[in-house]
Amino acid sequence: MPGIKAPWMDAILVLLGTVMLTEFFIHLNLGTFTPTVFHQTLLDVLQQSNAPHWWKTILSHFDKNSLWLAPVSGAFLLLTSSCLILLIYRGIMGLIAAIFFLGLWLSYLAYPGIWIFEFLFPALIALVATLSSLRFRFLGPQFFGKLSWLYRILITAIAAIILYYCTILSKNANELTAIASVEIAITFTVLMLISAGIDRYRIAENKVLPSVLSKTIATNLMILLIAAMLIMQVFSNHAVDFFSVKGFQSLSLYYAKQTSAPVWFKDFLLFSSKNAAILTPLYTVFEICIAILLTLLILRGPALLCSFLLFAALSLSEFGVAATWPPRPNDPKTWLWELLFITIVTGFLAIQETTAFIQAKGLKQKLLNGSLYGKLPIFLQIVIAISAGILLWLAGYLHHVFGSQYQTIALQSGITFSILLLLLIFVDRKRSH
Repeated sequence: MPGIKAPWMDAILVLLGTVMLTEFFIHLNLGTFTPTVFHQTLLDVLQQSNAPHWWKTILSHFDKNSLWLAPVSGAFLLLTSSCLILLIYRGIMGLIAAIFFLGLWLSYLAYPGIWIFEFLFPALIALVATLSSLRFRFLGPQFFGKLSWLYRILITAIAAIILYYCTILSKNANELTAIASVEIAITFTVLMLISAGIDRYRIAENKVLPSVLSKTIATNLMILLIAAMLIMQVFSNHAVDFFSVKGFQSLSLYYAKQTSAPVWFKDFLLFSSKNAAILTPLYTVFEICIAILLTLLILRGPALLCSFLLFAALSLSEFGVAATWPPRPNDPKTWLWELLFITIVTGFLAIQETTAFIQAKGLKQKLLNGSLYGKLPIFLQIVIAISAGILLWLAGYLHHVFGSQYQTIALQSGITFSILLLLLIFVDRKRSH
């Protein structure tokens, strides 16, 4: 696939490690790794989530062993996150991260204030990235390549500053957020510089054996995960009236007043609220269009770039805002990575695919570059399309997405996703001719 030759899948694994590292220091400062707080956290999950009975039984066993599991869970987070950032046994560690986030998703099913894709998206992205790296050995291929030390330090410094700033804005560690932010940024910097140092001992990428998933298939799957999320979000926004002028206006005004984002962005939200009559239909059409384009893998570069800008704006809006809707006093803040993780992954893919779009020769290649189904039998393509819709419906149904209307939202999303994936079969045929 043409585009910027950067190790995007490895970058996503590093990002997953950064998410887990952030969680470690935030919960370390909140005291979660002490038996008392660990017990209280599990008790709260057991009482308020809609997790399956068998999973709650496992959590109950964890609760009974809080005395030693509390510190062990902290050590697990620190060790796994460090290995991911250092890209040590990246395939195995990516799989562990996928299981970890899947466990969080199961634990927080229908939990107040937890978005359906909050933990599910990292779990699935981790799984896809893992399958594209599973055969990598201890150190695997080079990450920084031929970049000079100046650029390695510069990239690390910029990433650490952004990480520090976003953590501050999130307020996830309450009054200890500033301390946690410094700890996270310093540890991240040290680990990245160590990774840059050991890069010389890694093998060149052209000497790496093919993995379970090719990078092209992995990229397509990640784009479809973003598309599935957008499809469900479209129906959710419609169900809770966010696509009406009044709903859009009240939501923009609430974010403008409550977000900890910079002043210039608050002004933008106030502007959006005052001009809701014009912006609401434009925003509705915009979100629907990029969901369709991404599912059909049409104009993927521009569509991903638009998605990245949308997610970035939403991430800024939700920093420091109550996780529940409608908000209640003393509610916990929205998780730092709820939308930020999706934003960064989409940004990585947008850079790659926009570059490929610019380099593509001819209108057809720009519109339809890259196939999903390839040479799979038509029957198998149909099975995949229908199965994907069923899985999206099931995820929405289990999570009770957006409250009382969750059954309708989940069903509409699943059916729409399947129909678009069936349509993609015919679009793929156009690509091959």
